[in-house]
Amino acid sequence: MVQSAVIYRDGDMIALNKPPGLPVQGGSRVARHLDAMLDALRFDAADAPRLVHRLDRDTSGVLLLARHAAAARELTALFRTGSCKNSIGHWSLACRSRRRGGSTRRSRSVRWARASG
Repeated sequence: MVQSAVIYRDGDMIALNKPPGLPVQGGSRVARHLDAMLDALRFDAADAPRLVHRLDRDTSGVLLLARHAAAARELTALFRTGSCKNSIGHWSLACRSRRRGGSTRRSRSVRWARASG
């Protein structure tokens, strides 16, 4: 189920289309949550992906997961500084950063269209 929600994947991150009603993290009286399903999103990685931000239980949208510790640190910092934004109005998520020690700019954008119906 959770693998079918993946809308983007590369060596650093996974973008997941989180449905409403699915909590991201567990808690009291919460038996089913995304954090418990992360092993299913390993694909070819040694470790399960890491959460770098959250969406409320009843919120649907793109949830970004880091595929390794270095990506988790970088993406968390980007969210913290506002360099990475989830823009619901445009249905897109884009992250931009500068690599340390160089001027290479990395930009990734995940876009999808709202389903008609």
